[in-house]
Amino acid sequence: MKRSAIQRKTSMRRTSKLSVAGSPVPAQRRKPPRGKVTPEVYAEVVERDGSCRAHSMGFGLDSRCGGFRPVVVHHRILKGAGGTSRPEINQPGNLVVLCDLHHDLAHAHPAEASRHGVIIRKGTQ
Repeated sequence: MKRSAIQRKTSMRRTSKLSVAGSPVPAQRRKPPRGKVTPEVYAEVVERDGSCRAHSMGFGLDSRCGGFRPVVVHHRILKGAGGTSRPEINQPGNLVVLCDLHHDLAHAHPAEASRHGVIIRKGTQ
């Protein structure tokens, strides 16, 4: 049995909503791209911390990483907590090296991570 192509009944183009007066309202603008940690700052944080800092901060003591797991540079004040427009969000004072295991634990259990200073909640800085 031969199938025919599906035909669209509406266009794929985004249209702006009309206001009450009938004048078009501009479509919402996208948020500016999030800032990124520069390679220089990344290298400085990795050199400062060495390997996973979770144990020295008292976080995740029951899960041992042994310092051999891949590491990530973690934002203590989370970028999704409204801090991305602030320049200090990507500075070494807000960054800490965690292994991938402890990084996942920090995001899975933010309340405990915040008790140990791995995550700093918005409004408590």
